[in-house]
Amino acid sequence: MRNAKHNLRNLLGDLRRTLSAIGRENIIIRRSGLLAVDKDAVDCDYFRMLDGDVSAVNAFHGEYMKQYAWAQETEDKLYFRQGIG
Repeated sequence: MRNAKHNLRNLLGDLRRTLSAIGRENIIIRRSGLLAVDKDAVDCDYFRMLDGDVSAVNAFHGEYMKQYAWAQETEDKLYFRQGIG
């Protein structure tokens, strides 16, 4: 557990530095006990699809992060949302 926390802190530090270098540090929301992405601060086809954007829905062709087993549940939801499954 200690290694996981250490790795997460390092990853977040790298991410913050990278986002800061491009003037986009506002993307990450950090508060006590909270770490999140400000979805209004990024252009993301997944977020647009969830909001019902027709072009984002039509752009989904049945593949979502295939390399990650944990993404299967979200892919299933996307299929259902689009009426594929």
